[in-house]
Amino acid sequence: MKILVYSKSNLFGIGLSMQLNKWKGVSVVNTFNCIDETLINLQIGQKPDVLILHHSSFDSILINMIQEIQKSVGSLPLIILTDVPCKFQSEEKRLFLNINFISSTIMPEDLKRTLYSLPIKKKCCSLNTDAYHLKKRI
Repeated sequence: MKILVYSKSNLFGIGLSMQLNKWKGVSVVNTFNCIDETLINLQIGQKPDVLILHHSSFDSILINMIQEIQKSVGSLPLIILTDVPCKFQSEEKRLFLNINFISSTIMPEDLKRTLYSLPIKKKCCSLNTDAYHLKKRI
C-alpha cells in the first residue's frame, strides 16, 4: 500500500512516515508540508493508494483542501488526522464520503487497523493474448 502524507508540521509528518514505513506492506511514497506541492504531486506524480492529511482543525482551509484533492484524484481513500470533537465527525462524514476522520492522538495500532481495513483498489496486470503467445514462444 503506497501512502502520501501531508502535514504542516515537518516533525509530525516525518515521524508519521517513519512509523508507517515500519509496517508490512506499507510504504510512504512522499511527505509534504505544503498543500500546493501535495496537489501537484497528486496530479502529475505517482498515485498513492491512500492519502493521509494531518490538519489540526476542521475549517474552511481543510474543506477546500479536501475538495481540491477529490477533484484531482477522485475516490482516493483519505485519512484525516485532526482534533475535531467527535460530535462534529458524523456531520463531516456525511459531507465527505470515502474519508476517515481520526483523532491525531490515535494509537499506532489503531491507525494500522484503520489503514488495513480501507477498501484499496488492487492494481492488477493481465497479459493480452499477443503478449501471452510471445511469452509462450520464448
